[in-house]
Amino acid sequence: MDFAVVASGSATLQVAGVGCPMVIMYQSSRILWYLAGRWVVKSKYLSLVNILAEREMVPEFMPYFVSIEPIAESIEGFLEDKDKLAQVSGELVELTRPLAEKEPGEEVAQVVAEMVRRT
Repeated sequence: MDFAVVASGSATLQVAGVGCPMVIMYQSSRILWYLAGRWVVKSKYLSLVNILAEREMVPEFMPYFVSIEPIAESIEGFLEDKDKLAQVSGELVELTRPLAEKEPGEEVAQVVAEMVRRT
């Protein structure tokens, strides 16, 4: 089964759409994150896949600064568990199915607008 390491962004939705389990990572400026990012970002999740799922469907490491060990361990955990890979693959396809049937930009905008109303 395929597996991907994906930088955060719309690529996560494209990878999810084909049912490819993944680990999401994104490295930002440490200074910018500590000065503003952690105060501005109120969402529990930062990746689009987990935001749409409203849970951690796939591991995300954003931002990460210190070590790649947790990322490597997460990847190894996925690759060693074929049942988990198959389960997540199916869940990703189901998660993205409505986006394929509608206008993706509109769907994401609605989710974001709902999140803004909640905060």
